[in-house]
Amino acid sequence: MYTFSKYILFLLTLVGWTSLMSQEQPSFATPSYKGILIILGKEMPTAPQTYTIERKESGTDKWTKIASTNMQEDMSTFLKLLEINRKLYPDYYCPTDIDIRKNWAKFTTTTHIDSLRFIGQSIPVQLTCGTMYYDQTAKENTQYEYRVTFSGRTSFTKTSKAVKFPYHPVFDSITFQYSTFTTNGGLALRWKSVGKGNPETFRLYRYVNEKPVALLAIKDIFQRGDTTFYSAIDTTAKSGYKYQYAIFPYDKYGNHGKTSAIGTAYAFDFKSIYFKSVDANTHEQELAIDLKWQLSSTVPVEHIDIYRSINADKNFVKIAATIGSDNSYRDKNIQADKVYYYYLVAHEFYSGDTLKSTRFFDNGWSKNKGLAPIIQNIQPDKSGVKLEVYIPEQGNSHLLVYRREQATQPFVTIAEISIPDTSKITFLDTTANLPQALYEYKVAVKSKSFIVSDTSTAAFSGTSTVAIPNGVLYLSAYFQDNAVNLRWEEDSSQTDIVAYLVKRREINSTGKPIGSFTVVNKWDNTAEVTNFYTDKSFISGKTYEYMVCAVNDKLLESKENPTALVAIPAIQLPTPTALSARATNEGIVLEWAKVNDPQVTKYKIYRYQRGQEPVLLNTVTSPTYLDKTAKKGELYFYYLTSEGEQVKESTPSAEVGIRY
Repeated sequence: MYTFSKYILFLLTLVGWTSLMSQEQPSFATPSYKGILIILGKEMPTAPQTYTIERKESGTDKWTKIASTNMQEDMSTFLKLLEINRKLYPDYYCPTDIDIRKNWAKFTTTTHIDSLRFIGQSIPVQLTCGTMYYDQTAKENTQYEYRVTFSGRTSFTKTSKAVKFPYHPVFDSITFQYSTFTTNGGLALRWKSVGKGNPETFRLYRYVNEKPVALLAIKDIFQRGDTTFYSAIDTTAKSGYKYQYAIFPYDKYGNHGKTSAIGTAYAFDFKSIYFKSVDANTHEQELAIDLKWQLSSTVPVEHIDIYRSINADKNFVKIAATIGSDNSYRDKNIQADKVYYYYLVAHEFYSGDTLKSTRFFDNGWSKNKGLAPIIQNIQPDKSGVKLEVYIPEQGNSHLLVYRREQATQPFVTIAEISIPDTSKITFLDTTANLPQALYEYKVAVKSKSFIVSDTSTAAFSGTSTVAIPNGVLYLSAYFQDNAVNLRWEEDSSQTDIVAYLVKRREINSTGKPIGSFTVVNKWDNTAEVTNFYTDKSFISGKTYEYMVCAVNDKLLESKENPTALVAIPAIQLPTPTALSARATNEGIVLEWAKVNDPQVTKYKIYRYQRGQEPVLLNTVTSPTYLDKTAKKGELYFYYLTSEGEQVKESTPSAEVGIRY
């Protein structure tokens, strides 16, 4: 792994080396960690060709020859020199002796270092070939200029800019992240930096008696976005000990920058850690559950999987995964007022070991209001006032009952009742006991997320000392002129009647009622009180039962009320005619004659192919339609029906066929 990492590092820096060597002037001399590294050229200095290197201190005129280089044509001597140069740059790619032997013929015949491809771009190889020279006799903090002369097939001389060493590059700040003790014996460490100023390589140091000691470690550098991670494994760490580490970053010439932050690491097994806490809490402002957890130690957890179920002991499904450094997650994919169970699985970064948490739970919270309840019936009782309330949807926790005695007073909550698994609740207000008093009531529901719905329409009732009005004496109902006409006979002995409520419910084919009576007329206390009503809100073909209730000036309803049944005939609408079809570039255009019947409000368009069932394409209001879904070369058949708001669909029209 270590050799492979150096090879990858070499590939990443190859472009930079090649670019530098291709420059004509003059940056071929650069500081390195023990002196000045001089990039002589690309021509192989095979005897009698040679590079001559001269040096002078800046500000003087005296040039001094310090070296000349030649390609070593004896393989044994070459390999000995390569081993020496390999030790000068131990953190950079260098081919093995086996690689050199396999390619030795190229070394002795090529005239250009680039002909050796990747092998020839290695710093130790170029030093051994003589296309680079490492001046280790230069004095620190002294400015030098270098002059290089090549004598051979072509000749040239070039002079460098002034250069000195040591040089310490500036990199992005490197901070310690975490450590973990691997199962195969070794302490894995990680640092990171954020930005683009990154080193080419690094060395791992461990502090012994407060002094850094270099380690031969397995190491790697990788990036995610703008973050660079530096990983190393100290294979000499012993279980149960505490260590301190730092990394020294280096540029591509071996110059090191500022040391990283020191990291303290504990060599212990990942299996010894545990979840110190796991918690789930309903979010206060949205439909979500917030999960939080804490591990017993800052170990290198690669990621954490989150599992969820609506059952406490089965059917758990993975819903998300977070990075190892996270300690929270917000679950938004939930339904209101349901209980959800969770557990976590932490995955160790290097070994793949896992750690499972205990199960924990909470319920979803919804900020949405429920549907308002309905006061279906209210009447005095010997113990107070009795209300019958209809709850239109399930999932609520409590019914809230509000009351006031005068219109100028605010409503006051008089009861909060748990809602059972039923749609109807009867509530008896035993505190409504003032004689001759008139009470006004409203109700609302509270969800399991403590959200209160809108209130119902107000309902009025007096105490038992207030007289309940008598019902009407007679009720007749009949269907005529496309309407249900109702008339009733009033009780002339009652002078306090202020309105009549017309109620209705549907009767099924067996003669049984469907649901409860609901009011169909709108009461306006400023309108004239009449003894008739016309209902046009029916659906043809159905049977309805009607009832009329008298309401007195105390807003109390009569209890004994006559009823009447009305069967609405099934009205047959006219069938559309003159259907035609024609093909266009956009699709198939259908046209037909408009049905001259005020009850027809729309047309349904059907299509089928031979051997298939007809399907409804669309519902339109005008007598034309463009079928854009037709496919070229296919044969289609179309037909229509007409339809009204309260009338059944007509019989199908004559069909028309067309190949598109």
